[in-house]
Amino acid sequence: MITALQRPRTTVPRIRRPTSPPESVHYDRQVNETILSRRYELLGENKSTDQLTHRLVDPFTIHQPPHALRQSHQAEFTVRENKNGLVLHFLADGRVTVKDQPVADGFAYLRSDMFRPGGEPRLLDSVFVPTTLFRMEQLDGGRLLLVPVWDTARPRERFVVDSDSGRLLEEIVAVRSRYGPIRYWQIDYQAGTAVRTDSQGLALTGRTDQAIVTTHPDGTVQLFQNGTGTPLFERLSLKSRLRALRQTQHVPLPENLGGIAEEPEESEDCIEFHDAQESWDGESADDGVGLLGGGLLEEHVDDVGQETWHDARTEGTDGDLPGRVLPATPEAGFLPGLK
Repeated sequence: MITALQRPRTTVPRIRRPTSPPESVHYDRQVNETILSRRYELLGENKSTDQLTHRLVDPFTIHQPPHALRQSHQAEFTVRENKNGLVLHFLADGRVTVKDQPVADGFAYLRSDMFRPGGEPRLLDSVFVPTTLFRMEQLDGGRLLLVPVWDTARPRERFVVDSDSGRLLEEIVAVRSRYGPIRYWQIDYQAGTAVRTDSQGLALTGRTDQAIVTTHPDGTVQLFQNGTGTPLFERLSLKSRLRALRQTQHVPLPENLGGIAEEPEESEDCIEFHDAQESWDGESADDGVGLLGGGLLEEHVDDVGQETWHDARTEGTDGDLPGRVLPATPEAGFLPGLK
């Protein structure tokens, strides 16, 4: 990466070589009435193929840094690796000051101070704001435990992630059930196995209580019965679920979280939750519908009153709730929150 600062009668070139050279991008800005040209040029390989859309994308994109980092003079520009979501914030001379490592499929970020390596990272939400949805605890082996702090009927749900890579190592997720006691799937992503437990965490021993784990690039997780390949459970992208949890800071949380997020016509800034059904006939919109594994669907009403339902992995709620903005799923080449 070549950073050139051009001021009147002064040119200060500085060179920093990244480990993975991306293709060229330019960034120019004007400060007050004086032209201050800053040209950030990323040199290297051509576009890569996105594994979800199979389209050619730039491996890197440049953005303005988040407002807080700009105000504190901690960053002059931001570079995002489009393939893995890693976000690096730079000073004008090319030094990396802050790293935002995406967690799992990008539902949160771990922010590390690159001038003070080895310190405990901060947990941010998908728009780079300190999150209030989880309590973070350090475990041995460079692992972090993320425990939900909201009032929920699923108290054993939690995540274990790698502090360096943000990779999801373990997860405990509740199994939706309209009848009987609550159950959980305890998923070990490193071993590729899962076991169903009771509400106290004791492993169950039935034929369908052990599973093989399959993960997909979009963050979907599927569990299949060992030996037969019978589908047992599916958990959609964590972004979908965290969007619902973010909204519940302002509205009552139903016992069954896998419900519909509906935007009523009479109140554009209010989100209502409805208990999920096991199935939906396409007519009883007020009843709502849940996705297998506690996923979230959203209702959209167009100008002529036509109702459509979208998987929240691909369609985001862009209404404002008091004190927060609900982020939509990032588009290719766009970094939410960097405005």
